[in-house]
Amino acid sequence: MEDVALHAGFTTNYFNQVFAAHTGFSVMEYIRFERLRKAARQLQATDKDILDIVLDNGYETHEGFTRSFKQQYGCTPSEFREKKKGFHLCWKDMADPTVAKWFLADHPGFRPADEQILIDELLLKDPHRYGYLCVTINTLALKAVTDLDNPAKGFVLVGDATSQDHPYEVSLVCDDKDTVARWLKSVNCVTAIYTDAEDAVPDHASVRKEYMYLGDPEVVSLQEGMIIRPLTSKDHDQIRQLAGSRNNGLIQHLLHLEQSEKDENTLEYGVFTDHLLAVAVCAPERVHGFALNDCIVILFPEGEEDSNLFPYNAMILFRSNKSI
Repeated sequence: MEDVALHAGFTTNYFNQVFAAHTGFSVMEYIRFERLRKAARQLQATDKDILDIVLDNGYETHEGFTRSFKQQYGCTPSEFREKKKGFHLCWKDMADPTVAKWFLADHPGFRPADEQILIDELLLKDPHRYGYLCVTINTLALKAVTDLDNPAKGFVLVGDATSQDHPYEVSLVCDDKDTVARWLKSVNCVTAIYTDAEDAVPDHASVRKEYMYLGDPEVVSLQEGMIIRPLTSKDHDQIRQLAGSRNNGLIQHLLHLEQSEKDENTLEYGVFTDHLLAVAVCAPERVHGFALNDCIVILFPEGEEDSNLFPYNAMILFRSNKSI
């Protein structure tokens, strides 16, 4: 820690104060958190002996590691491995408050809001419009902040960055035109806007609709030469090529399918001709009693997100028994 403080140009004590203000952790707390998070991933994704994982992550005794791990994750390492191995890890399982602390340090006029209360208010207000956003807040452990008197009138969601160029990514949720315009001028790293005030949205922004389909199931015929089949780890190279420079949680999940092979609730399909054309991932999503039984994310090759590959807005309906 002394070397890092010296590199940053601070005394050790002052560096620790600055670090805590920006991350919510002391330096040693942050190191411990990251060691345990790495250990959690190893427990879920590998067959390494737990003692080897203990030593890999800077702990000298199994007892000390187990005590710290249980404090952070609410269970012992063995229990965590039994519960999570072979299942898709939700980012909420790994999340921490660091990114929100960074945002608040960069934007001192904002203050934290309660995400669980906001989810209730959004679902009460318009579940068809906000349902997908609510499960996203919960699944990705997004943090809500605002500079308004009432967070229900508008708030900013802060999450982990998918690019190394930014410390976090931000979504604006507000229908007031003036507020949206003000935030666009003052808030860094905005990647999405949820608003009815479309005239406040920049001209260069693209519109992506996320909605629930409430009608009867439709059967859509594939174009000639296309097939749909489950993805496997053997498709890794084609998935990597389709992903391009993107490196978000969905991409990482698709590139490590062998780690969640037991999770029958998450269905990953590829659309193929002689190569992979698109990926569709389907999983049930729930929050506060609200459920999206078939929440489908369709991933096109980078730069072809508006592809006309499928009719009916790429409406592909999956069933829980993995048939199509």
